[in-house]
Amino acid sequence: MSPNTRQISLDNLSKFEPTMCDKIDGGWQRIMALSAYVDDSGSEPGAQIFVLGGVVLPNAWWENQFCPDWSVVLGASPAVPYFKASEVWDHKKGPFRDFTDDQRKQKINALSEVICGLHPLALSVSVRWEDFLAFKEAVALPVWAQDPYFFLFYRLLVLAIQFGQRESNPTPIDFIFDEQNDAWKQVKGWYAQFQLRLPPEFLALLGKEPEKGDEKICLPLQAADLFAWYTRRDALGTLYQSWHQNVRDWLFRYHTSVEVNRDLLVAMASDLRLTESL
Repeated sequence: MSPNTRQISLDNLSKFEPTMCDKIDGGWQRIMALSAYVDDSGSEPGAQIFVLGGVVLPNAWWENQFCPDWSVVLGASPAVPYFKASEVWDHKKGPFRDFTDDQRKQKINALSEVICGLHPLALSVSVRWEDFLAFKEAVALPVWAQDPYFFLFYRLLVLAIQFGQRESNPTPIDFIFDEQNDAWKQVKGWYAQFQLRLPPEFLALLGKEPEKGDEKICLPLQAADLFAWYTRRDALGTLYQSWHQNVRDWLFRYHTSVEVNRDLLVAMASDLRLTESL
């Protein structure tokens, strides 16, 4: 079954040319260093939907434009030491506890302007917990593949590979994950399993071994957190206020997403040769 995509299709990724490329001698040449900073939202079964979201920009843009501007916004009065979307509306604890609602909105608006002003490529994959648990019950998976993060990570890599296939000068994307998620401990092992199972033409489009970062220190991971938070709540249909919807629309300008349903889970398990029964 074909995955559902929304916002834009991979066939329209030429829209990213002015942002992701350098102009050389009158033409566009692909920048060879791209990084995707990835965060998750809804990792507990009670969350209904588990989302993995990544924001992609050239490394030089992260370092020279995004990080300085994001730091300025964090430090603007009223200042916060870091951004984490799940803490913004907490009135009892966390860096936003003494903010008024208008101040919370202003901070999110300003941070959204920083990341959206660079027109990043945003990729997300999601799975409903009930679908994954039913799939896990029906299919005899290896112990190391019994985590929905494994399948979301694989599907996110496939989106990155498809992006590379669209380019005349393909550019591998390196991935940086939040180290605070327990799944990070297995990410490198999973990546090695993917390398063993993917066809050679896909391997050429994979970036280097994934790295980790602390989202309270690594500023691009805070942008990924913002994106993942809005992606999950959009999937849940809980962005009731028009203000939240406007932020979502801004973040989703260049967004492609895949909902991993049961059919796609089975297809991925088969592709990766995880069980003899498929």
